[in-house]
Amino acid sequence: MTKLFKNMVRGAVRADKVTFRKDGTVEFRRAYFYRMGATAEKFGERVSRELTEAGFHVSDLQTEDRWAAWPKTSYFVATAKVAFRSVEGRPLDDVSAASAEASANS
Repeated sequence: MTKLFKNMVRGAVRADKVTFRKDGTVEFRRAYFYRMGATAEKFGERVSRELTEAGFHVSDLQTEDRWAAWPKTSYFVATAKVAFRSVEGRPLDDVSAASAEASANS
């Protein structure tokens, strides 16, 4: 994944930490002290919605609630495969592939 692609993903989602794994998955973490009605599933849905609205293709979404006793921090975690969506709606692996396709279509 290119640096541009990573920055675009980070900018599309409100999360405390975004981690890009070598297997192509992206992990989004959001810390909480009180849940206040929030759940890991709702966080995952929001991550998916924000990425889709930003033009990304999201697949294999998994959520997890990593609860820890105080004073440690608890997290909602959403893990997904994220790809850039082309004009035709197909997922692309990288932004550089999207730019190559756009210039080929021009």
